[in-house]
Amino acid sequence: MNLPMKSLAHDYRPDYRFLNAGIMFWTLALIFWYSGKLFISSILFFFIICSFSTHFLKKRILMMFNKSKAAKDKLEIVSEKESADTSSSLKKIENRNLTNESGTDSTVIASDVVFDGNINSNKQIYIYGCVNGNVLAKDGLVKIMRNGVVEGNITSRELIVDGVIKGHCQSDSVDIYENGRLDGTLVYVSLSIKKGGVLTGKAEVLTPSPAKQKIVDLKSEKVIAVPEQPAVRGK
Repeated sequence: MNLPMKSLAHDYRPDYRFLNAGIMFWTLALIFWYSGKLFISSILFFFIICSFSTHFLKKRILMMFNKSKAAKDKLEIVSEKESADTSSSLKKIENRNLTNESGTDSTVIASDVVFDGNINSNKQIYIYGCVNGNVLAKDGLVKIMRNGVVEGNITSRELIVDGVIKGHCQSDSVDIYENGRLDGTLVYVSLSIKKGGVLTGKAEVLTPSPAKQKIVDLKSEKVIAVPEQPAVRGK
């Protein structure tokens, strides 16, 4: 396998054989021309033109080959560098459960993070990266940002989807934005899907439990007191 590559590389090395041949034909043509042998000198001039033309043509092909090879090598270097940067910038967190107990208002999964585990918070959860696990925010908001991915179950009071969810979701209010996609099952009270949003799977409407209402009767009977008439004494 190495021999053909070696011979191919050898073919594209600088080659001065045709240039040297042209110079030799030029010298012989001058000698024959001074000797009066014009016919032979004219033939040699033809070989001179062919030799120089072949030399410059091969030189041009060699330059084109070197440029294309340099561009290809540069492209490979850039691709390897980009892939290395992407792999090094991607942070993976495995086998962890995240619980927000610090009192902060929100939990954020950054775009360069792959989180393997469950997330539990009663406040806002913003997911820009990738989560492989369940997300629980019964009294809070869960928002899957654009390019965010969740593979697991989500339970929240409010759910906004602008990324991708694969799993079971249960929320009182669900909004699927233009770039949102939900694959799986959905249990909701109120649902809004914008143009471009996709819901694939089974959806079930959750009937909210009726609140206990205290009925207070404010009506009361009004009693009008009639004054007694004074007794009339006879004369």
